[in-house]
Order: sequence, then structure tokens, then C-alpha cells
Amino acid sequence: MLIKKYTYHFLLFIIFCTIYICSNAQNVEIKTDKNQILIGERIEYDLFITLPSQGYSINFGMPDSIPHFETIESGGYDTMRTSGSFVLRREFVFTSFDSGAWYIPAMPVTLQLNDDKNTFTTDSVLINVGYSPTDSTTELRDIKPIMEIKVINYTAYILAGVLLLIGLIFFLIYLYLKRRVQKPLPVLHSAISPYDEAMNDLKEISKYDLKIPADVKQFHSQLSFILKRYYSRITANNLLNKTTGEFLLVMKQQEEESKQVTIVAQILRTGDAVKFAKHIPTISESENCIAELKQVIERIEKDKPNKIQR
Repeated sequence: MLIKKYTYHFLLFIIFCTIYICSNAQNVEIKTDKNQILIGERIEYDLFITLPSQGYSINFGMPDSIPHFETIESGGYDTMRTSGSFVLRREFVFTSFDSGAWYIPAMPVTLQLNDDKNTFTTDSVLINVGYSPTDSTTELRDIKPIMEIKVINYTAYILAGVLLLIGLIFFLIYLYLKRRVQKPLPVLHSAISPYDEAMNDLKEISKYDLKIPADVKQFHSQLSFILKRYYSRITANNLLNKTTGEFLLVMKQQEEESKQVTIVAQILRTGDAVKFAKHIPTISESENCIAELKQVIERIEKDKPNKIQR
């Protein structure tokens, strides 16, 4: 009875050890899709590694070159899980241009998990490399007659294409020149000097009839414009939209003689009064304004020649 009891425990121990060993089994296997190829044909060489768990470091001793073979592709590891184990697959693709029977040699595979390290060796694989089989039939074939080849002259087509391209280029240039919008000239642009332009404009406004209120209003408005345009051009600063106060402030910063600024202030303020219908100057007042403005421009022209923008 006691012997049976020990035998029973011994069998359980054997079964447990077997299960433990199987669960920790490591295996390395090589498979190829073919063992006979034609010169230049591909061989799929697959490495299969079976592991009981993940976490192993793998070192596959693939040499840089294998005699009589060339490596076309070298893939990474693909992991599959089967029946509690992990199977790692790595694919290589070889070819050969040397006819004969050659071995893909055995190669070392080292598996390590912590301090547990095992080294396996793959099987060598014999590959027969040959040429395409020759035609062994003895059937005679008729000699085919010579075929005439029709030669097409493309010169005319090329010439027509070139002419069409040139015509298209000229047409596009024509459209560009036709649609191009000319840039407007600057506001202060003029073909004559600031001084000559101001004198001509003063001569023109002297033709207004100062007995007519509408002409008087237009006269003083043009008087202010001529002054601001002249000063804008000699200082290279657009002052046309400045108010009377703003314009006088600029003049004070530029002119050394305060007398000129005082005269200009009187002319501009008279123009503002006429503009807002607060004052209608007499003919002598208007004529005095144009005479004083002419003297101011002449004085500025004499004292500040460097401001003239020819």
C-alpha cells in the first residue's frame, strides 16, 4: 500500500517536471520555400524561434555575406502566440547567380533572459542553382518571311508643335501687355520744378474774377493747395491733407524765419474763413494774399535750395 502511494507521488512529480520543461521549451527552426532555383530566382529563408515567454534578447549571427548567395531583403521579427508559447519569425530573401549546389550555412542563434543564456545552431540548407531547361524538342520550325517596318517621319509634327508653342508664348505676352495696369504716378509727381509749378499755378488763379463770391472761394482754396503742394514737394513729405494747424507746425520745424510762418498762417486762415463762409475778403485783400504767397515761395526758394526736388 505504501509502495503504491510513493509510486503515485513519483508519477505526479514526473508529470509536473514534464509540463514545466515543455512550458519553458526553446526551439530554433529554419524553413525555405524551395531548395532548387534558377539563376537569379528568389529564395525565401524563414527563421522561426519558439520561446516560452517574452523578454528574451535574440542575437542571430547572420554573416555580412554568404558565399554564392546575395541578400535581397532582410525583415524584422514578427511575433505570433500559439498554445501558450511565443513564435518569432524573421524572413530573409536570397538569390544566387552561381550555378551549382551550394549550402546556406548553419548560423548561431543566442537567446538570453536575465542570466539564462542558450545558444542554438540553425540547420544548413542545400540549394541547387541551375539554368532554364533547354528545349529538347526536335521539331523544325518554318523560317518566317522578313517583315517590313513602316517608318514614320515625325519632323512635320515636331515643327508644327514648335510653331504652336511659339505662337502660344507670343499670345500670352500680348495678353500680359494688354492687361497690365500702368502704375499711377505719385501724388507729388510733376515734370517741372516745385517753384515753376507754383508760379504757373499762381498765374492761373490770378485770372479768377474776385467780384464773384464763388470765384473768391475757389481762389482762396487753390491758394492753400498751391502752398501745401509746393512745400510738400521741397520737403518730400505729402502735406496736402494736413489741417492749417498741422501744416503750420511742420513749417515752424523747418523754417528759421518766423516771419514767413506768420504770413503763411494769415493766408491759410483767410482761406479757412472763406471756406466756411465766415468772411468774404475784399479784392485788395485777396490780391495781397497772392502777392504775399509769391514772396514767401521766392524767399523759401532762395534760402532752402537743397529742398527743391527737381
